[in-house]
Amino acid sequence: MKALLDTNVLIDFFRNPNHKEEFEARTLRPQFYMSSVVALELYAGCRDKHEQDELASFLKPFETAGRIVTPDHACFLECGRVLAKLAQRGMGVAQRRQISNDVLIALSATRVGAIVVTANIRDFALIAEHSTVRWMVPK
Repeated sequence: MKALLDTNVLIDFFRNPNHKEEFEARTLRPQFYMSSVVALELYAGCRDKHEQDELASFLKPFETAGRIVTPDHACFLECGRVLAKLAQRGMGVAQRRQISNDVLIALSATRVGAIVVTANIRDFALIAEHSTVRWMVPK
């Protein structure tokens, strides 16, 4: 199973390594991928150079293995279409800005056949209404 971990899940796994072990034990041989968008969000949350260095070390194996998922032009266009559909359903500009990274994560994961593992049930349920994203909660 190809799995792409959302930012919120990675933060939980960093803080609680036993959650990662439990997830891996319940999941049939997960093959983890890293989203460039998730990496951006993780870097944005780094408080100092030490955390940035630790994050760089964490990302390196994904880069070496060629398991980085980056949205391409088609993903950005589809993201715009999904956001437009959400606007038509009444979602405001501020909320669409907040959800745009999740839409990019979802769409780019779909392109490589990965399931997104996320604790963000509300947003991914909305995204799934307008795209073919596959997602699951980690627990």
